[in-house]
Formats: sequence, C-alpha cells, structure tokens
Amino acid sequence: MLSYQHIYHAGNFADVHKHVLVQETLRALKLKPQPLDIIDTHAGRGIYDLTSDEAHKTGEFINGISYIWAQFHAKSKLEQESFALKNYLAVLQSFNTGQELRFYPGTTALAEKIIGNADKITAVEKHPGEFSFLQKNVGQQVQLRHDDGLTVLASLPAPLATRKRVIMMDPSYEIKSEYQTIPQALIKSYKTAPTGCYILWYPLMANG
Repeated sequence: MLSYQHIYHAGNFADVHKHVLVQETLRALKLKPQPLDIIDTHAGRGIYDLTSDEAHKTGEFINGISYIWAQFHAKSKLEQESFALKNYLAVLQSFNTGQELRFYPGTTALAEKIIGNADKITAVEKHPGEFSFLQKNVGQQVQLRHDDGLTVLASLPAPLATRKRVIMMDPSYEIKSEYQTIPQALIKSYKTAPTGCYILWYPLMANG
C-alpha cells in the first residue's frame, strides 16, 4: 500500500496555486449551460485540519496558505491581491470561523462549494485511511469510490453531449513510472471525451 497522505503538504504554496486554478476553471465552466460531471481521481481526505500533528510535522502550510490568510485578515495587502485569490479566500472562510484558519479544503470539497444542483462529483481515493476521512468530509452530492483513480478514469464511458466532463488529476507520483503512466491515462481519456476539461498536476523536477 502506498503511504502518501496529503495532510503533510496541504496548504503549501503549490497547493494554493492549484486550488485557485481549479476554482477559477470551475467558475468559468459554470457560465455555460451544460451541467458538470467532475471526476477527482486522487481526492485525498477532502478537508485537512491544519492544527493536526501531521500538518505541523512539515509546517508547509505556514509559508503557503497561512501567510496569505494573515494578509487577508490584516487587509494590509488585500487591495493588491487578484480577484481570483480574493474569491478563493472567501470560499476558504466558509470552512472556518472568524480569523482562525483550521480547515483547509481539498479539490473535492472546494468543487462542492462551486457546483450547482445539476452538477455531479465523483471522488476517487485508493488509500483506505484517506478514504475513511473522505467519507466524513464531503456531502451527498459527491459519489465516493474507494478505488484506483486511473482504473476508474479508464472505465468511464463517453459523456453525454448535454453534460461537460471535468477531470481533476493530482497524483502523488510516489511511483516514478507515474510520470509516464499519468499523462498516458489522460491522453486515453481524452480520446473518449475530447470535449472534456482536463486539469493535471504534473510537477517539473529540477535535474539532480
């Protein structure tokens, strides 16, 4: 069993960048009449507690979302921030009380705040511990799959012409071969749904 748990990295600067991108992509798609079918292939636990021992073990969120959150509430630089970032911080506020930042939503929980009644989310998570958290952290509009994300992606039929498919892929890349197999899976899915929207997190690693 692979050991990756996103709680150790939730809220770092790259995570915030990804979530702002996901939010604005979904907001743009919601301007169109087609309902969305969203598939999150590596959903994690849905919501992350930044006060947990795991989060504090690495402390990656401190120079990520915690720094931005502090600026947001201090309002010292708020007017200089982008419209997209302000939207994101407003959504983040809905998961928390007052100025305390404790709960940090992953992509599935974030998408739940944006979608409409006709939209659907399928959240896939393979890790049994993470899936247990996911079951508690998302609402009834989310269909849960305790399965391998790429297996689920490969099994999807062609989407209905009346709906828009959105694929969100954020693998851990614990297995080095995933740098090849993940793009291959995306290309295969694209052949089934060429009008879909695909969001892939693919880190570019420096040599050495």
